[in-house]
Amino acid sequence: MASDPASLTEGMIVTIRLPALSVLAAVAAALAGGAPQPASAQVIDETVTREAFLTADTNADGVVDEAEFAADSVTAFADLDANADGVLIIEELQGATPAAFSRVDVDGDGRLTLDEVRQGRLADFARMDTSGDGVLTLDEVLKFEPAQ
Repeated sequence: MASDPASLTEGMIVTIRLPALSVLAAVAAALAGGAPQPASAQVIDETVTREAFLTADTNADGVVDEAEFAADSVTAFADLDANADGVLIIEELQGATPAAFSRVDVDGDGRLTLDEVRQGRLADFARMDTSGDGVLTLDEVLKFEPAQ
């Protein structure tokens, strides 16, 4: 059973939907377990993170606010929900480990609801917002270290 929904993005803050600050990547990355990556993968991750940030910044003001972040999370969830049944199962999350999945699965039913994902992502938002100003800068996102 999950004990910390904030662990959702364990290693995936930015992949949620490279097309979306990205829950797609965030969920998938978080669930993959967070093994150390070679330098070449880290460069790719930074590039993907930058692109995802720009995608999530829908009003192009240079920051991602909570509403943009939440909208990105919903979009990413829908993108990951391959069978469109309104929940995510481990088979829909390529590379997800059972242990990482269970940390996000707060009620332990083997399915991730939008609410479970949203709670985890909003907790990540609060942890990423190191300045406490209610918005995320690219620098804050790049420096984010997901909970272990």
